[in-house]
Amino acid sequence: MSTDLVGLVSERVGKRPLDAVLRQLLPDPLGLQDTSWWVDAANWPRLAEAFDSNPLKVDMLTTCRQQVDPLGKRYFKGGAGLVSTAADSLRSCQRMVNGGGLDGKRYLSRKTVQLMVPNPTVGMAGSTTATTGPGYGFGLGYGVRRR
Repeated sequence: MSTDLVGLVSERVGKRPLDAVLRQLLPDPLGLQDTSWWVDAANWPRLAEAFDSNPLKVDMLTTCRQQVDPLGKRYFKGGAGLVSTAADSLRSCQRMVNGGGLDGKRYLSRKTVQLMVPNPTVGMAGSTTATTGPGYGFGLGYGVRRR
């Protein structure tokens, strides 16, 4: 939920919907042509769902996979909304492996990547299990598989 709130604040500051704010910052500069907030009917068969062993998360996952453009109907979920192809996901992951750079360009500082990847919630009160599930931690902005 906190990342959803960051998305809503980004919309207000950027004075446009979150999909437009993020498209300018991530998918477009990185060349992620198949990364979006929703999948049209023609491309739905191309969507590969990640299997999850937690049966309690099945309904949660289906609500995050938009089949229609949510603009004007509901807010863009900053914490669980983007869908992508394997090729686009690989480019985004490669940027992280490279410490924030890709194809000779810097998209994130090394310090930002260091904050995103570990599990800074260790030792803090509460748990991310309800959001990310067992075996995950939570980095700066997204779940991180720990085992």
